Amino acid sequence: MTISKKLIELQKLTKKSEELSSKLLELNDNVDENELSNSTADSKKTLKNEIKIINKIMKEFKETHKKISEISSSFTDDEKKELKKIDLKKI
Repeated sequence: MTISKKLIELQKLTKKSEELSSKLLELNDNVDENELSNSTADSKKTLKNEIKIINKIMKEFKETHKKISEISSSFTDDEKKELKKIDLKKI
């Protein structure tokens, strides 16, 4: 895989990671709202459902970060030197 392909893939995975983080934050906000409005029975059912969703998101989050790590570690020394020469902030 070329440097540009690796960078593009890393960018996609980083975006996905950010989206998953946003989902978790949104879910957390929903939990806070539900605690105020639901009865105990409804809260337990909602909590169980939200735990399933959290587990699914976390599994996807771990897989995404594993891929990020794999790609990051695949850069050769020459590629790393080349990347240091490029000002990625301008891209």
